[in-house]
Amino acid sequence: MDLAECFKKRLIKKTRIDLDLIKSLIEMANIKEGAVKTAEINEKNISAYVSLSYDSLREVLEA
Repeated sequence: MDLAECFKKRLIKKTRIDLDLIKSLIEMANIKEGAVKTAEINEKNISAYVSLSYDSLREVLEA
């Protein structure tokens, strides 16, 4: 399947650059990363911090 077909089938769409959204996503990712880096991680809370780390990475990739 080529790019034109993906557009036709609406599997993908064109987007525009939103600088405010980019800045916001990066800012939130940095806040989450900082929280994980300064946290006292143990067996009880590790899954929450893994999830937080994943969210931070995803936001940077989306930006």
